[in-house]
Amino acid sequence: MTISMTKRPVKTAWTTEVPDQFPEVVKSVTLANKKGGKDIKDFAETTTAHGLKYAFSEESSRIRRLAWFLAFLAALAYLSYQLVECSIDYYRYPMKAEYKLVRMNSMDFPTITICNLNQADSEKVDDPQAITDIYRVAKLCMWKDIMNTSLAKMRNEDKYRPYLEMR
Repeated sequence: MTISMTKRPVKTAWTTEVPDQFPEVVKSVTLANKKGGKDIKDFAETTTAHGLKYAFSEESSRIRRLAWFLAFLAALAYLSYQLVECSIDYYRYPMKAEYKLVRMNSMDFPTITICNLNQADSEKVDDPQAITDIYRVAKLCMWKDIMNTSLAKMRNEDKYRPYLEMR
């Protein structure tokens, strides 16, 4: 097995001439690596940092470009200041706790609503013993559901059924 090595020119992204066979990515890398102030202008035109493209725009006057550049520098300086202040404050681990004991002589009682979950309507029943029987039937029905037993032997189940229906 023989390996032959020939010298061929290697094309890199640092060249200013980009042949058509290279993809667009290489062309953009080449544009970013040009010498001079063009790379800063190219960056300023394509960045999403607001105001920077106006600072390097050749269409605007020098005063306008200077104003945009100073505004951008002021915003960058304020951002840096805030980052430093927040970092210093964060690493101090500040904790603030205030306790205040207030004694009150009287207090309004909160409004409480009690919901009746009982299915039996006691207003429809005149006999107090019937209410007790309804309670027992309801309790047995609950045990019937839990234990899967039959209440066929239970007397008077149909007698109290209308009182157990939902309102």
